[in-house]
Amino acid sequence: MNAIIDLLRSFWRLFVWWVVIQPWEMGIRIRLGTRRTRLAPGLSFRIPFADAVYRQSVRLRFTTLPPQTVTTRDGKTLTMAGVLGYSIENVDLLYDTLHQAEDGLRSLTQGAIAGYVHEHAIAECAPALIEQRAADALVLSRYGLSFHSLVLTTYAQVRTYRIIMDRLENIYEDLLNTRVSDVPARVP
Repeated sequence: MNAIIDLLRSFWRLFVWWVVIQPWEMGIRIRLGTRRTRLAPGLSFRIPFADAVYRQSVRLRFTTLPPQTVTTRDGKTLTMAGVLGYSIENVDLLYDTLHQAEDGLRSLTQGAIAGYVHEHAIAECAPALIEQRAADALVLSRYGLSFHSLVLTTYAQVRTYRIIMDRLENIYEDLLNTRVSDVPARVP
């Protein structure tokens, strides 16, 4: 039964010579793999099997930034997470520059945050200042995107426990290097 429905849908595609782009979308039509046309909201015509149409919502989007831990210039450790708000301005440029826009934006934003924090002392790393400096460093227009907001939702100065880990590693090394004859026998 499903095979018949799929066959009917494929047959119906032969007769669909139009595409509707919604008011909150932008579209790109690619004819025979070479000619590209930007489609505005409304009704557009297409040639079945010759045209590929890609629709993209241009509404405001938010992507979460996973927690990252960065050390300041004076050796303090900050852990931060946040949210980036952006929208699409130019779908052509976006498709030409970024493959996975959200992953790319997360990486660019976290890099901008880490770059600022790493170059400044803890006194200069207030959340609002980090947000502002990282936002200034992001140039999203080169990807066809528009910056709207950057908000740090988590901000914590944390202690590192590297010394404890080093001690545990030494304990494990000592245990591994201990021979059976070095271990005292159990007293019954």
